[in-house]
Formats: sequence, C-alpha cells, structure tokens
Amino acid sequence: MSQIDPYIISLVYSDRAEFGLGPDFRRAEEIIPLIRKIVREVVVHYGAPESITDLQSVAEKIFNQLISVDAFQSERHDFAGVYYRFIQNRYNAFRVEHAQKDKIFLASQRIGSRYFRDVFAGFLGQQNAEDVEAAIRSSVVVPASDRIILSTDNMPSIIDELEILKNAIDGDNDELGKLTGRRERLVSEITAGQELIRAPSFRLKAVMHVLVTTLGFIAAEFAGGIIGDLAVKLLEQIKPLLGI
Repeated sequence: MSQIDPYIISLVYSDRAEFGLGPDFRRAEEIIPLIRKIVREVVVHYGAPESITDLQSVAEKIFNQLISVDAFQSERHDFAGVYYRFIQNRYNAFRVEHAQKDKIFLASQRIGSRYFRDVFAGFLGQQNAEDVEAAIRSSVVVPASDRIILSTDNMPSIIDELEILKNAIDGDNDELGKLTGRRERLVSEITAGQELIRAPSFRLKAVMHVLVTTLGFIAAEFAGGIIGDLAVKLLEQIKPLLGI
C-alpha cells in the first residue's frame, strides 16, 4: 500500500455520502470499476493527478473494506458465482463510525478544506525529491570490480571529518526544506560508511554504495553551502584512497 492510500480512502469516505451503486445485484468486476471512477473523481477534484496512486488497487481496498463492514450483501450461487448488493444504510452507519475514529478524517475536520490538497501536494513534492535524489545517486559511477581495500593512516582523519559533516547536517536549520524527511537517513548512511572504513579492510562496492553515493548526493543537493562543501572535500579525500 502506498503511503498516500489511507488519505485517499479516508477522503473518499468523507466526500461521498453515496456511491451511486443503487439496489441492484452486481458482480465484483462490475462494482470495482465504479468505485475506481469515484476515487479518480475525488482525487482530481482535490488537486492531485490520478497518477498519484494505483487507482485500481485503492478501489479494490475500498470494496474489500466495505464488504468487511457489511456494506454489501452477498449471495453465492453455483456456477453463476458471487453477487453483491450495496446497502446504503449500512454504509451510512460505517461512515459515522469512521468519522469518529479515523485520525486522518478528524485532522481534516480540524484544519479545513485545504487539508487534503496540502497532503497531496506534500506527497507529490516528496516523490519528486526522491526521483531527483535517485538520479543524482545513480550518476555516481560504481567500479565493476569489488576489490578489497586496505585501510590507510588517512582513514581516522576522514572518519573525524565525516563526524563533522553529520553534526553539520544535524544542526542545519534547513530553511529550504532540503533535509525534510532526509536528515536522519543521511546521518545514518554516513555512520554506516564510517563503520565500513574503520575496519582494517573493506569492500570497494560497499563503500561506494553506502558512503560515496551519499556524499555525491549531498555535494550536489547542497552545493555552495557548508554541508555541500564538506561533502566535496570528503569526496576529494576518499576517492584517491579507493583508487577511483
């Protein structure tokens, strides 16, 4: 399940008092596309592209949840299979209970109509940032060989400078929001890199994947600032020791 799916499902329940399914018996393969259409309409209405999630998967989740709360009456028949009929008053009761317990819905009630629009915008911004980070990291060329590197006398000073970089990341006020959702992860990756090069020997690819790609991303994303300059300096020190 995507991280955004619970928000979309909560929004669908709060936005739609009726699903427009009527009293007729239908098969699941007829009902799910109708729910999918509702999900799409709601998502687009609140300012998000339909590509924000897998609409089919969300529709199936909603259908299964509504079955679990008896919002559908089902009948199984030999050969013909299973039919479902939407029960409006059961859905109404479920919506009332949902509104009283669901933290996402309660937050939207406190904050107002902008809540879901802000959630979707924030999620899409995070996705874009992750795509950019992946592109920067993939631009770091990893050598084909996986040779063993012996530690040198220079490693302790590099480990100390990596500690300075971690402290700079921890203490940065992040005015541009570039560390949002990243701060702890970047610090953890640098720590893992420190542990690798602290050993008497280490594998080249391990250090490249864990530490060098992280430093390369930091150098590019924070270019011109203290954090970026520290990362650039560290890359200049580490690469000759790795023979790259």
